[in-house]
Amino acid sequence: MGAEIFIPLAVGALGAGGAAADRKQNKKALSAQQAQNDSNAKFLAKQTAKAEGQVKSLFETSQGNQQEGFRRALDILGQTIPQQLSTFQQGNVGAQEQLLAGLPQIQNALLGRQVDLSGLQPKQVQFDPSFAQQQIPHFQTSGQALNRAAAPAQVMAQNAGLLGGMTVPDGQSGQFGMDGFNIGLLKGVI
Repeated sequence: MGAEIFIPLAVGALGAGGAAADRKQNKKALSAQQAQNDSNAKFLAKQTAKAEGQVKSLFETSQGNQQEGFRRALDILGQTIPQQLSTFQQGNVGAQEQLLAGLPQIQNALLGRQVDLSGLQPKQVQFDPSFAQQQIPHFQTSGQALNRAAAPAQVMAQNAGLLGGMTVPDGQSGQFGMDGFNIGLLKGVI
C-alpha cells in the first residue's frame, strides 16, 4: 500500500513542479512581449513624428512651388495683355487709315474720274513675341524639402514668395524628377 500512495503523490508533485516552471516561463515570455511592445510603440511614435515633419516640409515646399507657378502664370498673362491690346489697336488704326485713304477714291469713282488705288497699302501689325520665351521656374525638389537643416530661413522665405523666385540653395538644378532619396524609398518599398 505504500507504493500505491507514493506513485500518485510523486506524479502530483511532478505536475505541480511543472506548472510552476510553466508559470515562470509564461511570466518571462509576457515580460519580453511587453518590453517588445513598448519598444515598438516608441519606434512607431518616433517614425510618426519623423513622417509628420517630412509631410509638413513637403507640403510647405509644394505650396511654395504651386504659388511660384501661379505667380509665373500671372506674370505671363500680364505680359500678353499689353501685346494683345497693342495688336488690336494697330489693326484698328490701320483699318481706319485704309478707310480714309479710300474715301477720295470712292468720290472719284462716283464722279467718273480716274480711280487711284495705290494709296491703299497693307499695313503690317508689329508685336513683341518675347513674352513667349519663358523658362520653368526653379522649383525645390522633394529631396531639398526633406533636407531643411541647411538654411531654413531662406527656405521659409522662398516658400512665402519673399525672394521673388525659387532658387535652389545648394546649387542643384531644381528640376522635376526622381532624386536619390526618392529612389531609395522606392527600393525599400518594392
